[in-house]
Amino acid sequence: LFGIFLTLSGKVIMYLPDPGNLIIRIILMLVSTVFVAVGVFLYVPTGFIPLAPEGFLLALSKVTKLKISTAKIISDVTMVFISLGTCLMVIHSLSSVGIGTIVAALLVGSEVKWITKIFGKSRDKMLGIHVEKNLYLKTTESLEIIG
Repeated sequence: LFGIFLTLSGKVIMYLPDPGNLIIRIILMLVSTVFVAVGVFLYVPTGFIPLAPEGFLLALSKVTKLKISTAKIISDVTMVFISLGTCLMVIHSLSSVGIGTIVAALLVGSEVKWITKIFGKSRDKMLGIHVEKNLYLKTTESLEIIG
């Protein structure tokens, strides 16, 4: 499935406009944050074994009882600060962390919240999960099984 999406993405990218223009870059950045938010919206509640960033997100949500969308913003901003600190210590520059990274850290969690408000009940019904108001129940059960 991942390979199919990768191949499809490669074909779609060929038709995107040249990102040399600042306006095009901003539009592509904003559209990409929506795609990431949709991915988080669809992936996190399934209970699949999470990758490291989502694992941190789920653990943060479980420990603090925060909504997934709020925990996503906190975890992403934390990762940006860690990246900034690492860049300063290792390459003595902040050039590796761009404005797109910062914008994405702030936007994706908010977009997840918005998408969940609109499509959350339909997604949960389709997946057959019963989620509490804060999108917490199913996602954290998978963490307890994993350990």
